[in-house]
Amino acid sequence: VLLYASNMHNWVLCAVSLFALVCVCFVDGGALQFQVRSDVVVSPFRHVFEECVGSGHAALALRADFQEQLIQAHHDLGFRRIRFHGLLVDDMSVVLPAENGNPGVMFSFFNIDRIFDFLLKIGMKPLVEISFMPSLLASGNKTWSHYNANITPPKNATLWSELISSLAQHLIQRYGADEVRSWHFEVWNEPNCCPDFFWDQGEESYFRFYNLTAQALKSVDKKLQVGGPATAMSGWLDDFLKFCSKYNVPYDFISTHEYPTDPPGPQSRTFFTNVLANSRSVVGANTSLFYTEYDDGYNDASSYGAAFVVYQNYMARDIVDILSFWVFSDIFEEARCNPN
Repeated sequence: VLLYASNMHNWVLCAVSLFALVCVCFVDGGALQFQVRSDVVVSPFRHVFEECVGSGHAALALRADFQEQLIQAHHDLGFRRIRFHGLLVDDMSVVLPAENGNPGVMFSFFNIDRIFDFLLKIGMKPLVEISFMPSLLASGNKTWSHYNANITPPKNATLWSELISSLAQHLIQRYGADEVRSWHFEVWNEPNCCPDFFWDQGEESYFRFYNLTAQALKSVDKKLQVGGPATAMSGWLDDFLKFCSKYNVPYDFISTHEYPTDPPGPQSRTFFTNVLANSRSVVGANTSLFYTEYDDGYNDASSYGAAFVVYQNYMARDIVDILSFWVFSDIFEEARCNPN
């Protein structure tokens, strides 16, 4: 009841379920008894699973069928934010050649506006993953996925900073400072993955890139919320915090990812929860901790996957501040482990 009673529709479902439970108890001949303990300290049930949900890459959010499904997910499950890859990749047409054959580049936020306009219209917000590198700004040609997401650092730090600050200025102008200050800007996606899967440089290179990006955002408005390292397998958290402390690098939250099939793999029923709890001990009690990706590890749309999600939502409620399931829809292009 606590997990799903987030709106009137779900309250009705919960009431029906409870009525059915009572009926079953009486059919079996037993008496249903409730015990209220006034000596137990209670606290609100934090719906950290409603704070965000994942999807594919940004351009999918321009599709009508994607938008219809997101409206339903927002209404039925109460998701408040959505996160996706590739806001800056070439199929979003953000960085384009300068007009009339002139040297340099120009910025266009038209498609970003279309997506963010839609999200705000239906009562959601973006959790803005700043990725990947526009090819015209990239230092190399290494890409990931069929939409050619460039995973190399910028060839020109000044031009990258100009893109990020221009984007921030544009968003504030379009949506207002108060609104954009309520968003979260996450720098990149899983720079430590696989390796060289989403970032073709190492840890230190990513940290410098994070600093460059965070400073560009803060130069526009110091109250914009930025964080990272957005790593796989709950990695680099301690090193990231040490880097930020040493070089006075701003961060407003810590983000990372975890899947139960990540090495070393499940050791016990509480393995996943133990990883989250360890991350909380690393970042401390007063820093927002976002798990911006997780699922059951097998992409299993069966009773196992459902049971895993419900259990982890309950166990994580007082550990993390966001627990974002990856992903909300089958309108999704990355390879999946389960062919069904």
